[in-house]
Amino acid sequence: MQDARKLQTAQNNCLRAILKANGYCSSIDLHNQTEIEFLAVQRKRATCIEAHKCVHGLGPPNLAQEFRLLEQNRELRSSDKLTLMPTITKTKFAEKDFVFRGKSLWHQLPEDWKTEDNVGKLKEYLKKESWFS
Repeated sequence: MQDARKLQTAQNNCLRAILKANGYCSSIDLHNQTEIEFLAVQRKRATCIEAHKCVHGLGPPNLAQEFRLLEQNRELRSSDKLTLMPTITKTKFAEKDFVFRGKSLWHQLPEDWKTEDNVGKLKEYLKKESWFS
């Protein structure tokens, strides 16, 4: 995460140089002026798209097997939802893993987005909505 902060700082400094803004201009103002998203938002969007591909069998086979849907043995209110098998971690370091982050972002998606088979439509939804910004 330290490297991610350094990259975001470098992006902010570049935007200040391009816009000829002073050092007191907030990074939110810089990004609003240029309509460039923060790097963290771009990473979350890319992770959501890759997780969606894995769930629907469009991703790499070694990752797709990690994104198995939870099978309900009984009829529950949540049985119609697309719920993934949980990933149990013992350390904070393991929470940086793509599978862990992808599953947690997947569970934050609205249900109608999860059932969307077309990846292009999901990209449109994610572009329009700022649910994770």
